[in-house]
Amino acid sequence: MYKSVKTLFEPFSVVPQTIIAYFILYSVLWMQLDGFHTPFWKRSLFETFILVMIAIPNLSLQVANEMKLIEKESFIEASRTLGADKTRIFLKHIVPHVYEKWILLFGQQFIQSLQLLAHLGFMKLFFGGTHYPDDDTPPRTISHEWSGVIGGDISYLYTQSWIVLVPIVFFILTAICVV
Repeated sequence: MYKSVKTLFEPFSVVPQTIIAYFILYSVLWMQLDGFHTPFWKRSLFETFILVMIAIPNLSLQVANEMKLIEKESFIEASRTLGADKTRIFLKHIVPHVYEKWILLFGQQFIQSLQLLAHLGFMKLFFGGTHYPDDDTPPRTISHEWSGVIGGDISYLYTQSWIVLVPIVFFILTAICVV
């Protein structure tokens, strides 16, 4: 079972997640000429769902690898010999050993999600949708989130840098606070 799951999910660690997310989300988040056909909350929920589904393969492989290492320990074998069932082994032996690593994985996944949103912002694909009124006006974010402000206003970096640097600083501070 583990080998088949690993074979299925391992290619997702090679392909950049930004590219996968961009191709899936472009048709939903880029505003058509006649406007959006779905409300904001549906687009946001769909984007969140896709970002979570993209993160699951790598996360599940990391968690499974950590649990496989713990299952090889001698105290697990001793617990099995003494008659412990799988639930007790998992709750009393495996979870205490991988708990701190799971907290670190949560922080890494949170930062990776922020990074993915920033990459999508640079590609002008903003959270909740990209408003593109006409050819003269650059694409704008609908939700005005940090990654959208950074990606939409990156052209101001050399002239009025505070417009971009303020959200970048808060983006970095959020990532630091998670760690």
